[in-house]
Amino acid sequence: MLKPVVLLPKNEALARIEANRRLIEERLRGIGAMLVRVSIENGIDYYDPDSGYYSIILIVRIGNKLRSYKPEELGLNILD
Repeated sequence: MLKPVVLLPKNEALARIEANRRLIEERLRGIGAMLVRVSIENGIDYYDPDSGYYSIILIVRIGNKLRSYKPEELGLNILD
């Protein structure tokens, strides 16, 4: 079953990332990954991209591969 995607206003999404950056980096180190960058995506494909709401995507490096995850996929509950 798919979890609902959390969409936030951009400034709130950015604030939550900054407030939880240490937690994000610690969790990623625990699985052998490194945070490359954080992407704030404008909506997602089945939402209206002009809604003014954004989803958070973490771009991480695991070994020599780049992967993208939503915070909740890594067990990070930064959006509640």
